[in-house]
Amino acid sequence: MALAISGGILVSLNGNPIVGNVSLAIIFASMGFTGALIASRQPENPIGWVLIGSTVVIGLAFATGEYSLYATEGRTTPLPGSIWAAWVGTWAWLVGLGPIITLLFLLFPDGRPPSPRWRPVAVASVVVVAVIVVFGAVDPEADLGIPGRNPMGIDALGGLAEGIVGFGFLALVVLGVLSVASLFIRFRRASGEERQQIKWLALSATIVLTWIALSALGEAFRIEFLRESEYMELFSALAILSIPVAVGIAMLRYRLYEIDFVIRKTVVVTVLAAFITIVYVVIVIGIGAVVAGTATEGPLPIIAAVLIAVAFQP
Repeated sequence: MALAISGGILVSLNGNPIVGNVSLAIIFASMGFTGALIASRQPENPIGWVLIGSTVVIGLAFATGEYSLYATEGRTTPLPGSIWAAWVGTWAWLVGLGPIITLLFLLFPDGRPPSPRWRPVAVASVVVVAVIVVFGAVDPEADLGIPGRNPMGIDALGGLAEGIVGFGFLALVVLGVLSVASLFIRFRRASGEERQQIKWLALSATIVLTWIALSALGEAFRIEFLRESEYMELFSALAILSIPVAVGIAMLRYRLYEIDFVIRKTVVVTVLAAFITIVYVVIVIGIGAVVAGTATEGPLPIIAAVLIAVAFQP
């Protein structure tokens, strides 16, 4: 939560679009809270720890990436650590997203693969993510998002590192397909409540897999539309949002971990925060711009309104 709030404040200071970034922060904060609830009730089940670890690392990537922009834009002398913060932001995202798009589907809902034959898929998922992260971290041509070159770049690798990262993403797509396939196989063998639980996550898996495939093609073949367009950013947010929604519905409706009441309150807080954000933007920013000809309050009041409303929600 601290990383999400820090990143949100830096987003406002950088003058970046506030609503999309804050909404994404809320999504991941909800995912982390859900994971914490699962881990507290079933610490032996890795599902909760996957959600917690992924949320923390993604929050770190978000905060460091925004700090690197804040530390360099419009400054003659960058603030300390800006280049290293940008470096962390280039690879930390994958450390967080990798387990979500593979292990979460492979291990849901009991924390074990459908059978021992699926264990190599779990091992391969960890290895592929590690390879992509390592070569991405030392890629001399990595785009840091700010002026400067990769402080850990190895010039001898040349374009090899970038090529390995691109093929690594394709391998991750294959592993994602296999993980989703394991979920459907588990679904066919399951019955009763477990079958209904898997159905929700299978829907999320289809959405996430489509996003992974498009992103991997963009990275492998340098297709800018699939890498940095606003449409892909929106689709990625929807894909990520589908995961906590699917897990939350499985918990709420089908009592996967018998914490219906707590999860229900989490969903209420998340929906409340999103609703207040939208209403505040429309009224204060939109109408204010029409009446006064400009929006004078800036994005900081939006963050304050959302945090205050959620904090004091009865």
